[in-house]
Amino acid sequence: MNESGRKLLKIVSEHPDLPIMAYVAYEVVGGDEFSYWTGEVDEAEVQDVWTTPDGETWTRENAECFYTDFADRYAPEEFNDRVFDLPDDEYEKEVKKWIRTLPWKKCILVTIEPGCADV
Repeated sequence: MNESGRKLLKIVSEHPDLPIMAYVAYEVVGGDEFSYWTGEVDEAEVQDVWTTPDGETWTRENAECFYTDFADRYAPEEFNDRVFDLPDDEYEKEVKKWIRTLPWKKCILVTIEPGCADV
């Protein structure tokens, strides 16, 4: 078993009640001519995730890292109008506070990347 597999098993044993979600790189799912694809576990970690109304999945870590883009795309217009002209540090604080209010779901997030898995 590789290091990623050992890490996944350890996390699952430490958090047996959390759901496991796959975070699949788009290169893994290269087309629609097949029903299933093979990829390799690249990373496993406990994360908070949120699926947007348009079906994109974000981790809270990424949302907070890219908070400006995230707010532009997903915050209510009234919120963006209210915080747009704030000084940078206040804007960041307000957006990150809004991000924390979203219905994040804690899970074991398994990142799947392209690979040459022996099947």
